[in-house]
Amino acid sequence: MSRLTVFVCAALLLATAGCTLDSLFVSFVGPGRKEESFSGTRDRTEATLAAALTRLDIKFVRRQNGEEVRLIGRTKGEKAFALVLQEQKKDNGPRTVVGIEWDKEADEGFWLYLVQALLQPMPTQPLPRVDERPIGFVPDSHLTPERIHGGVQ
Repeated sequence: MSRLTVFVCAALLLATAGCTLDSLFVSFVGPGRKEESFSGTRDRTEATLAAALTRLDIKFVRRQNGEEVRLIGRTKGEKAFALVLQEQKKDNGPRTVVGIEWDKEADEGFWLYLVQALLQPMPTQPLPRVDERPIGFVPDSHLTPERIHGGVQ
């Protein structure tokens, strides 16, 4: 059997098993691109990603080309990445596809952190302060002030 016949048979066998030729060549051409789809608009998703990158103290540059937005930066381990955001209009509301492209070596932990940030975004409204008291709050008048270090508390 010739090498071409072996390659064609192997490709057909893998295609039948559900594999694609792209998955065969990932190890030869680099880490490839990962992507996930998240509910929400592109702007909201971009804001969540920007906040996550800022929490990691990662500087990034925003580039927009039509409907596609890219956030380009480097991880703390000096691995270059580009986050690619594309909004999709669906019947059940807007969704945003977020992909990550690596220059050379991927950082799986970094990607998982970003996915988690998108699945559990920060609240849009500030959390109430603990020391805020309800309207009409009147302290109990039967309590006596305590002396602490010569002062009244």
